Amino acid sequence: LSPFRRLDGTEVAVPMMRRIDATGTSWTEAPGWQAVSLPYLAGELEMTIVVPDDGRFREVEARLDGPTLAGLRTTMTEVPVDVSLPRVGFTTDVELTDALRTLGVVDAFDTLAADFSGASSEEPLALAGVAHQTFFAIDEEGTEAAGSRPATTSAPAGVDGRTLSSPTTPRTIVANRPFLVLVTDRDTRVPLFYGRVVAPRG
Repeated sequence: LSPFRRLDGTEVAVPMMRRIDATGTSWTEAPGWQAVSLPYLAGELEMTIVVPDDGRFREVEARLDGPTLAGLRTTMTEVPVDVSLPRVGFTTDVELTDALRTLGVVDAFDTLAADFSGASSEEPLALAGVAHQTFFAIDEEGTEAAGSRPATTSAPAGVDGRTLSSPTTPRTIVANRPFLVLVTDRDTRVPLFYGRVVAPRG
């Protein structure tokens, strides 16, 4: 167990995982933070961890808006990375009905205008609401993420103490304080998940 310093300054002892990779990992830094990108979901996705300097989480989170996050990958360099992360897991539930209406999805919620005849020919159907559940976890068996449905992943390729084949000294990132997580599709660069880890349980 290692100490994790929460936003309020208190500490909690959490299990930490360590991963050392010589290939497939990228790293960057800017004033107040550093970040690492790791292969994710068998290489189909990419997980980026942004670790602000101690005491600068809110400042960094405010600065990393949508366009900045979208362009974050372009500032990264592929280098060996030694990264330590706490074991965490959380689920979020978001009500999307109002957002969909704002985007113009209106008829689907109207019993007179909705057309779901392909799903039922016996009675008219309409949406009462739309909810989205996201699950995210980092644990010993690998990293998992799912949007609305579970997705199994393989264990990380790197292991503690592995000899690096690259002569480059690995960058070191220890997420022992609040950090941000971004999951992106590697081919399209579309962001799929964005979250924050601020108070893991011991």
